[in-house]
Amino acid sequence: MDTPWVTSATALPQEGQPVEFVLDGRAVVMGGIYVRRTFRSRWAGYEVERVCTWRSAGAGADVAGSMSRASSGVDRGRRSDDSR
Repeated sequence: MDTPWVTSATALPQEGQPVEFVLDGRAVVMGGIYVRRTFRSRWAGYEVERVCTWRSAGAGADVAGSMSRASSGVDRGRRSDDSR
């Protein structure tokens, strides 16, 4: 994917936009959706302040269409425990 990474301090995605994001202090790319100033993965929501960079997941992203706007898929091949 050639979509550029954006810092959360610079700009935020549009409401309901599928995104990939990286939490501050982590090296794992997570997939999800941006809703109500929160980056949502399948398992949790992360406030803007916890996300250092994000990029648009684009039309070819693996975000399940049957899921609600409040949750979405995660790149399961690279997911680590995000319970910290």
